[in-house]
Amino acid sequence: MKNIQYGLITAILLVMAACGNQSQAAQEDADSVAAESVTRGDTLLNTDSLRHTAEYLAQRIDTIYKYKSNKRFCTKRYLALDKEASSLSEEMGYIYIDSDHWIAGQDIDPKWRYRLKKILTLNDSIASVEMQIHNFTDQKVILDLLYERGDWYVDNFRTFYDEDGQTRELSETEEIRRFIRECNYEKYQTKIETVYGKNFQIGKYIDAINEQVAKTPVAGKDYVAFNEYAIIDIDEDGEPEVCVRNKDEKITAVFTTGNSPQMLASLEGDENITYYEKATDVFQKLLEDYVAFPALKWHAFEAKGKVPSLQDLAE
Repeated sequence: MKNIQYGLITAILLVMAACGNQSQAAQEDADSVAAESVTRGDTLLNTDSLRHTAEYLAQRIDTIYKYKSNKRFCTKRYLALDKEASSLSEEMGYIYIDSDHWIAGQDIDPKWRYRLKKILTLNDSIASVEMQIHNFTDQKVILDLLYERGDWYVDNFRTFYDEDGQTRELSETEEIRRFIRECNYEKYQTKIETVYGKNFQIGKYIDAINEQVAKTPVAGKDYVAFNEYAIIDIDEDGEPEVCVRNKDEKITAVFTTGNSPQMLASLEGDENITYYEKATDVFQKLLEDYVAFPALKWHAFEAKGKVPSLQDLAE
C-alpha cells in the first residue's frame, strides 16, 4: 500500500513539476515577446487582425514617433530609394536632404510635439494618417504606410506648403525619385558629351538650323540669333540632339542630328515650351522633366574657328 501511495505522490509531484516548467517556459516566452515588443516598438497585439485596427495603428504611430528611425520604421522600398539617393548624393556632391522629415524641419523646437489628427485610410495593405507636427509652427504631414513584415511601416511623407495663395503638396518619395532620375540623367549626358562632343561637327548643321530658325517663329520672334550649342540625348535613344541657345534672351531650340536636322522644340526660359511635328511623346515627356538641361556643356559657335555663328549667317 505504501508503495502505491509513494508511487501516486511521485506521479503527482512529477505532473506538478511539469506544469511548473510549462508555466515557467510560457512566462519566458511572454517575456521574450514583451522584450521583442519593446525592442521593435510595438504592442503585444501579435495577430494581423488586431494590427489592422485603428487602436493598434494609433499605438504604432506613437511608437514610430518615439524613436523616429528610418531603419526601424520605414518600408524596404523607401529604404532602397533612400540608399540609392544617398549614394548618388555622395558621388556627385549634391545635397540630397536638408531637413528631417520626422520633426518637419531642420532645427527642432524645444516645444516640438506631434498629434495624430485622423486616420485617412486603413485596409489590409495600406494606411494613411494625418499628423499635426508642431515645430515652431503647426504643420500638416500625411504618412502613407504599408503593411509588411507583420507590421506598419512608413512608405512616404507628404508635406504641404503655400505658393501663390494655394496650398501645394510635396511627396517625399516622388522628390527622391526625381533626384535619382536627374542624377542618373546628368551622368548619362556627361557620357554623351564625352562620346559625341569631342568630334561633333556643328558646321554641318548650321545651314539647316539657320534655315528653319529663319522661317519658324521661336518664342514669338521672327528670328533668334543663337550663339551657343550643346550635345544632348533627351530621349536617351543613343542618337543625340543638338541644342542651340541665345544665352542673353534665354531662348533655346532643340534639333535632331542626322542628314536633315528637324526642329523638335523651342523654349523661352524654363517654362514656355513649343513642340514641333517631329517631337515624339517620349521626347516631350522627358523634355518637361529636364527642361533646365542639367549637365550640358555649352560651346560657343565662334570657338570652332571656321564655323560662323548663326548671327553672322543672318547678316
